[in-house]
Parts: sequence; structure tokens; C-alpha cells
Amino acid sequence: MIGQANLNCLAFFISLMTQKEISFAENYLTTFNATDAATKAGYSDRTAQQIGYVNLTKLYIKKYIQSKASEILEGMVVRQERVLREITAIAFTDVSVFLNNDWTLKPIDEIPKSKLGGINFQKMAKGLRPMISLRPFLYCGN
Repeated sequence: MIGQANLNCLAFFISLMTQKEISFAENYLTTFNATDAATKAGYSDRTAQQIGYVNLTKLYIKKYIQSKASEILEGMVVRQERVLREITAIAFTDVSVFLNNDWTLKPIDEIPKSKLGGINFQKMAKGLRPMISLRPFLYCGN
């Protein structure tokens, strides 16, 4: 949730910025590449690198980007505690939960959902096939 102070800061920074600077900052938040963000914001290809650098040195643009970034991070589902729980669950999982008596993999529907946290499903020729691996740390799914 965005705090009122953060909204006030955003409104203040926006009041100082041109439309191109706002567009630059929004694009920078998606690419983290100042030259690319400047080009996407409408600056010329010839000056994009210099404009990108200059924009990142402007205090109000830096503060706008920091404010928007903190808003994005607050909204992320993944927290350190969740990552640690996931890694711990994977580390202490009994692999026999995933295997039949003949050491072949059980069908997905026979594995308890509570044990599927560390499973990465990959599309294979014959459908979904489980591969036991760590999910990327920034995965935001359930």
C-alpha cells in the first residue's frame, strides 16, 4: 500500500517534470537502461545517451524513480521469509513423495499440492514433465 507521504512526494516530483521526463522515468523503471528509456520517451537517437545520463542526474527525476521503485517493491509478493520457506521446503523434501516404487516419477495429480512448491514444470513433447529445481527467486506466482 502506498503511504500518503509517498503520494505527496510523487505529486510534487511530477509537478516539476515534463511529459518526456515522466515517460523517461517510467521507461527507465522497466529497462534500467537510460539510453533505451530516453529513446522510448521520444528523445532523438542521436542525443538519447547524453539525455539519459543527464536525466538520471536530475534530483527530482532520481527521487521520482526511487519513489516509484519503492512502490513497486512494496507490492511484490515475494519476501525474504517466503524465499527462505521455499528453499527450506525444497531442501528437506522427501524425494520418495515424487517417485513410484520402481523409481519412476509419479503423475503430478498423485503428488500432494503442498509438496509441489519446488517443482518447475517444463513443456515436453508428451505434455508437462516435472523437474525438481529451484524456482527463480523473483518468481511471483503461488
